Amino acid sequence: MDNSTLHIAACVYTALGHIRALVAFISNLVNTHTNIIVTVFVYKSFFRKLQDEVDGWSLPDAAKSRIRLIGVSELDAGGGLAEFAASLEETAKCVPPAYATVAAGGAVTCTSTGKVLDYSGIPAPRVALSDPMTPFVGQALKAITPNVKLLVFWPLTHGYFNRFYGSKDIGGLAQWEEDTKSAMAEESNQGRSFGEVARHMERRCPGGLYQSPDGWEAYDYELNPQDMPPGDISPILMASINQARITADGTIFACAEDFELKSAHVIRDWYERDMGKSVFFVGSRSVQRILRENSSSGTGGVLEKHEDLRAFLKDKAAKSVWLISFGTFFYPFLHPSHVTALIEALLETQTPFIFAQAGIMSALAPLAPEIRARIVSSGLGHIAEWVPQQELLQHPALGAFLTHGGANSTLEAVAAGVVPIFWPFTTDQPFYATYLSQQLDCGFELIQVRTGPGAQQPRRGGIIQGTDEAVTAEVKEVTKGLGGEIGQKKRFNLAELRVRLAKSLELGGAADSETEKFFAFLSGA
Repeated sequence: MDNSTLHIAACVYTALGHIRALVAFISNLVNTHTNIIVTVFVYKSFFRKLQDEVDGWSLPDAAKSRIRLIGVSELDAGGGLAEFAASLEETAKCVPPAYATVAAGGAVTCTSTGKVLDYSGIPAPRVALSDPMTPFVGQALKAITPNVKLLVFWPLTHGYFNRFYGSKDIGGLAQWEEDTKSAMAEESNQGRSFGEVARHMERRCPGGLYQSPDGWEAYDYELNPQDMPPGDISPILMASINQARITADGTIFACAEDFELKSAHVIRDWYERDMGKSVFFVGSRSVQRILRENSSSGTGGVLEKHEDLRAFLKDKAAKSVWLISFGTFFYPFLHPSHVTALIEALLETQTPFIFAQAGIMSALAPLAPEIRARIVSSGLGHIAEWVPQQELLQHPALGAFLTHGGANSTLEAVAAGVVPIFWPFTTDQPFYATYLSQQLDCGFELIQVRTGPGAQQPRRGGIIQGTDEAVTAEVKEVTKGLGGEIGQKKRFNLAELRVRLAKSLELGGAADSETEKFFAFLSGA
């Protein structure tokens, strides 16, 4: 490597949406700048997902060789939520020493492949990218190499960045840790753990109105539309706030600035101007493959390896099939009967569907045998643990995508022109769900599936009954709407949004401009 080599180090969180967004960004970088090398650290069990994403970009060998993947930890996580928490702890423990060796020009062994990667002659990283969920890693990398520029790699919505990291005056949670410490002294919280009080402070819902800069409104309790399984990750989340506001030099946003333009302007006001942080809206690179391919060509290669999916879709009418997927970690664990109610509605309306039920879901909330039997005997449904989501969404038979509303899934639906039907749980998911279903009117949001405090009166009107019968009735109403004028209008609006998304990723467009701005930052680091 010569003196012009620019080295980036990154630590990725184990959710596929986070991995996909990061890989899309770095793949574009190494393909357009021959002097960039990127080292990505990942927890051992998720190395294969990371490798598959890199392979999926079909980079020239010279560019691909400049992406170095390093699996860390000797442990393999299982499929449960406890193992997920353990993976975060292991990542925080194992990445820093591996990074220190890399920065010193030593040799590191990838625990996933056994391959030794030699860093002699490769300069230390100039920039380190840390996921919002790996803040302890980010802080450690900055401590090991104080001169490195630390950037948060943010794969979520602009609006949620303001909500999570912003101050109280813009409806943010920046003072969450301080508020929790103060609340611990209150008599009503005596005997409660810090985590319990923190969870209460984060999810407290006095019924105030949350007003998004992009025009939509919701009551504060609607930002937490589901009961969530017990567990305390407040130390990670609080550290994430400190990482973005204190330790980091700025943030890379993996979405186009104008997708939520007014929320992006708010970020530029308080984060870039007032706090002096660097900001890069590098665009939704992860959906470029969808945007570049048309429906007839986009389902080749990969689906040909999935005979079961090809056979199921073979005779299905255009835009008739629903894809159901709640992502890597989300699922209505506490109310699985709502899933049964959903399936009942689809069977009764003769709506064909593909249900991607990930391993964690199968273990913690399996479908009842009788429901599985009905799905099989009906010929209307297909259940799989994993599906090639991007390619599947491009199939001409796909007409709707029932999703938790993660940023990656939402943007893939938009890029493919498939109407999203939102079943959000937490974090940024209610932001996209409300924005696309209410403000932009290009999707639906199910509200009868809401539970806990989120099941109160919604801002948009209506009454949440929350029963299985109400869920079934609502899903039937959505299937009816999709087939009529409501569906036509939403598809028209979705097509307009798709054009806006594609325009931001055009050669020489906004995403390229912001990426070049990042390259200048990297060069000067």
